[in-house]
Amino acid sequence: MMVNVMAGTVLVQVRLPRALVNELDRLVAQGYHKSRTEAIEDAIRHFLMQWHTASEAGKLTALYLSGRLPKRSEADPLSIVVYPDLARKRLLEEFGTDNVEEVVRAVRRKP
Repeated sequence: MMVNVMAGTVLVQVRLPRALVNELDRLVAQGYHKSRTEAIEDAIRHFLMQWHTASEAGKLTALYLSGRLPKRSEADPLSIVVYPDLARKRLLEEFGTDNVEEVVRAVRRKP
């Protein structure tokens, strides 16, 4: 009986900077991954785990800082109600501090 290993996969083509591909190849050559595909799968899996476990505030902050926050039109403004005590509590839970500069530095360090 022949098993189709590719049945549950989808081909996704991407263009990557040469430097990233060189690093992937180095990791494969050193035996950390069997192939580029396996290394990229691990990277995406890691990203998705981090994204899914981040708080909504953390996600919005990361998107804002990276310039990827969806743009809103004047007809569809983004309205945010901020409760300072709750915000401070959530910052402490998520980042261990409520100091804005420290939070921004922490968010910028995250991949």
